Amino acid sequence: MLLLLACTPDVLDSAVPAVKPDFPSIGLELHETYGSLVVASWDQEVEATGHLEYRFDEDWRSTPSRAFEPGDASQIVAGVPFSTELEVRLVLDQGFGEEVGETLSIETGAVPASLPVPELTLAELEAMDPDSEYLLGCMNQSPGGWVGGAFWTFVMDRQGRMVWAHPTEGDDWTIYCSVSRDGESLLLDEATYWADWDGGQGSRIRRMKLDGTVVEVVATPGLHHPFTELPDGSLVYGRAINEYENLKKINPDGTDSILWSCEDWFTELEVNADCQSNSLWWDEASDSFLFSFFLTSEVVQIDHQTGEVLAAWGWLPGSYAFEPVTAKFSWQHAPHFTSEGHLLLSTETPAEETEVREYRIDAETQTLELVWSFGEGEGIHAETAGEAWRLGNGNTLHNYGSATRLREITPEGEVVWEVYWPGRSRLLGRTTFIEDLYALL
Repeated sequence: MLLLLACTPDVLDSAVPAVKPDFPSIGLELHETYGSLVVASWDQEVEATGHLEYRFDEDWRSTPSRAFEPGDASQIVAGVPFSTELEVRLVLDQGFGEEVGETLSIETGAVPASLPVPELTLAELEAMDPDSEYLLGCMNQSPGGWVGGAFWTFVMDRQGRMVWAHPTEGDDWTIYCSVSRDGESLLLDEATYWADWDGGQGSRIRRMKLDGTVVEVVATPGLHHPFTELPDGSLVYGRAINEYENLKKINPDGTDSILWSCEDWFTELEVNADCQSNSLWWDEASDSFLFSFFLTSEVVQIDHQTGEVLAAWGWLPGSYAFEPVTAKFSWQHAPHFTSEGHLLLSTETPAEETEVREYRIDAETQTLELVWSFGEGEGIHAETAGEAWRLGNGNTLHNYGSATRLREITPEGEVVWEVYWPGRSRLLGRTTFIEDLYALL
């Protein structure tokens, strides 16, 4: 018996082999604002997954793989130094397996003329932290001190090559640049405190992407130096009010509150002094802030929920003692807790040198015990600013502030990486390594 089967149009269509789409040709151009970013664009016929492969040194690198919809498609290549020849090729899977397109070349834009560029003076690759490839920093372009001049936020690689740079508008100060807590945006302070001498009334924090896309701009009246971000996106900063400061919080919905008053605390201590901060850090484990004041050489630990002072380290009444007494810090910057719960910071010494110091905190005896330091006898002195951060491999990144030098130091005290901005001093602000440039696009 002969059976005749009726086939619907849908069945007939599904039985027809799909036609392999043409592999798209890409075009390359420089980003219109940031000349170190290269934009690859093409016309995508069908849905596909893929990435770009690119090379500017010896090895090929890849952008993260992602899905591309039919139509206009593009991908930015980041992390390439200025004035560098770049090779790029598209890798796509359009449903028939992965294919590789032709290789094109383009030269990235020139380094901005007024961007301060450092010199690499030391790099021992085997001893450096392997997960710290790109560094975010900010500094003013005018040499000769900390006052005045335009500010730049930059990203450089471990060879000291600038791979991205963003100028702050006007003469507003950007010295506390950072990556957002979710790793997807840059947070840039644009402070008018010393630019317009307006008490910081025009200050703001800009949340933006590496390609210049502005996510939001938050007004932060009174901001002149430090701020930090909480996991929910709230911003907390030191708000200057005449000679004192409050710790102010701005929630994502725009509401705000005062968490702590320096004036009230000084009144309790019967201290008559100005109160100006230079760093602020939030500790997740204790939900508390470390607020650092340079004029009084004091660090205060403040409970986030209650505003209670949990501990004070420095020179004011009621502060912890130091062991040895000669280990007392002064003009300190960027105090924070290490993973071991130690206090790590950069400090000036009586010998007019800038050191990294690490202290074990004994809450029972209210003592800070010096357990590690570096910088004595090095002859490097920062008149202002500075930081020290513990890296993943146990090394320490020391930022020498206005001495315009960055060093990576092993636990044994060996310098294994150094970049230096020659000439007269500038104000080098925050510096932190970036885990993923592409998450910022």
